Formats: sequence, C-alpha cells, structure tokens
Amino acid sequence: TLEAKKSEAEAAAAEAAGSSKRRSTKLCGRLRRNTVNSKRDLRPLAEGLQEPERTNPTWGVELHELMEKQKRVVPEMPVPHFCRIAIEWLRGHGVVDSMGVFRVGGVALQMKALREEVECAPLAGAVLPQDTSIHNVTGLLKAYLRELPEPLLTFDLFPKVFREQEPEEPPPVAEVARELEALPVANLRLLSSVLRLARDIADNAAVNRMDAQNLAIVIGPNLLWKRVEEDTLESLMSYRASLAVITSAVQALIENFHALPVLCENSAAAASCTPGGDLLGAISSGRQRRRSGPMGTPPPLQSLADMDAKELFNSFDADGSGALDPIEFAIFFKDLMEASGKGCPTNRAIMEATNAVDADGDGEITFEEFNRWWTTVR
Repeated sequence: TLEAKKSEAEAAAAEAAGSSKRRSTKLCGRLRRNTVNSKRDLRPLAEGLQEPERTNPTWGVELHELMEKQKRVVPEMPVPHFCRIAIEWLRGHGVVDSMGVFRVGGVALQMKALREEVECAPLAGAVLPQDTSIHNVTGLLKAYLRELPEPLLTFDLFPKVFREQEPEEPPPVAEVARELEALPVANLRLLSSVLRLARDIADNAAVNRMDAQNLAIVIGPNLLWKRVEEDTLESLMSYRASLAVITSAVQALIENFHALPVLCENSAAAASCTPGGDLLGAISSGRQRRRSGPMGTPPPLQSLADMDAKELFNSFDADGSGALDPIEFAIFFKDLMEASGKGCPTNRAIMEATNAVDADGDGEITFEEFNRWWTTVR
C-alpha cells in the first residue's frame, strides 16, 4: 500500500510538472507573438519620434553659403528667408508694443518645433504660424544671429570696434558706419534690416520699455564677438571687457539709424527686393500686447525699491533659469538707476556693477550673489 501511494504521488508530480511546462511553453509563445505584434504596432510611432530630416539647414550655416543656395530658388531675396519672414511676422503682430521684446525669452520646446518646421520646409518655403508668441520668434532670430559661424559684423570689424589701445571707449558712430561699407552685401542688408526693426521698437520705448540701450544690450553680443582660439579664463575676461564697447557701438547705430545712409539705403534695398513690396517696413494696424507672466516680467520702475530681493530677482530672470546672466542684470541695473532718479547709467557703469555682483566671475549671478549685493546698495 505504501509503495502504491508513493507511485501515485510520483505520477501526480510528473503530470503536474508536464502541465506546468506545457503552460510555460504556451505562455512563452504567446509573449513572443505579442512582442512581435507590439513592435510592428509601435514602428510607426518610433519612426515619428526620429529626428526629422533637415532639408533646409539654416541655423549654424555660413551666411554666404545660405544665400548662394537661396539665390537658386529666389534670386531677388537679399536676406535669409527665415530672417525675412521673422521680421515681417514680428511687425505684423505688434512687436513695437510688446513689453520686454528681445529680452524676454521664448518657450524652448516651442522654439525647437518652429526651428524644425523651418529647416524641414522647402528652401524659401517656410512660414511661421500665426498663433506662436512674439518671444519665440525674437528668440529664434537672436539664435540665428548668435549661431552664425562668423558674426554678422565679421571678425575683421572686431578690433576696429574694440580697440586694445582704448578698451573703454567705442569709436565714433561715423567711423563705425564707414567700416560697415566694407561688409559683404548680404551681411550689410541683414544688419540694416535688424537695426531698422530695433530702431522702430526703440521709438516706442514708452510702451515696450526697450529703448536703444536695452536693445543694444540684448542684441549687440549676437552681432559681434572676438574670434576665440581657445577657451581660457583670459579669453573670457577679454570677451566680458568688450561687451560694454560692443553695446555702446550698437546702441549708437540704433539711435543714429536714420542719419546713416549706409544703413538706410541697404535697409530700403532689402525691403524693395522682398516679394510683395515693402513688407519689412509695413506695420500691421492690428497689434498684440504680450501676455505677461509672473516670471521674468519687469515690474513698474517705481516699485523696485519696495520689492524684496527674491521677488526682484525672479522678475528679471527672463528665462527662469534661477540665475541672472549679464544681459538680464544689465536691464535690472538700468531700471534701478532710472527708478532712483540717477538717470540712465553708461554702459561702462553697467559692466562695473555686473562685475561687482558676479563675485566668482563665472558669468552668472546667483540669487545669493544678488542678495548680498542688494543688501549693501538698497
């Protein structure tokens, strides 16, 4: 009887093991089929997530190369297609009324999507959607200028603007204007179009709070910089020293735009060559005020002294990065001096204040650095 029970138990165990193995085999087969089906179902999604093919590279391309390609399609267009449609779009959407224009940053993901749309469109065939924000378009325009392999004002012009023997004084505006005549035609026409837009914005500074100096602070470093052979502390300090002079030179060009034939004539030439007439000069009657958010929205001048340090810091942190870059601090310092009745500071004074606040000299002002400085000057 004991042997019989043992045999029955072994047989039952063997049957159970066989059944378990069959179920496991069946389950594995089902999982393999499901995996294959899932891969097949997800393939279109995976293909959609791949980086789109850039049929029309625009950012980071030499200006003369881009213009040569563009001339094959639109011979009469004197500036890069993206720059043309960006400036037209901005004018048509009330850029001159937009608070903090060119200073307030756009939304990174939206800007990336717009950039891909432009670069994936046929050459000279891209359009900008009507429902994007002014700050996305100005951000992309600054990025285009900043990512040029050679600055729009060219490396050759840098030593003529930032003179080593007179590092604190920009050359007279008439002297800079004469040097502009030596620029390549494409550079000069694009520069003239950008400065003309800046001048129109500055003329409405009472509304948008972006006068010629503020615009020069945020646009100037994207127009001219020194050729850097190696990334060293010395080259960084040289760059920072040149910012005030570059800003002053660009500010003078904006302020004297209408008195400088080299700029007016090339701006008019760029506009008259644009398909559809003087689109660069036309300002739509319908204007759109920017929607202000709590982060990076400049407060009224009279309220600066009443704000606590953190609130003040956040209001000038335009990109919400948690640190003020030299441009964001420069805008703050200028507003502070005007609010305190001391008048508009010189670019040299702005740079000296920036260096004083940026204790570690890393090019970013943390809240701790700002708070220490604000406590002493308030």
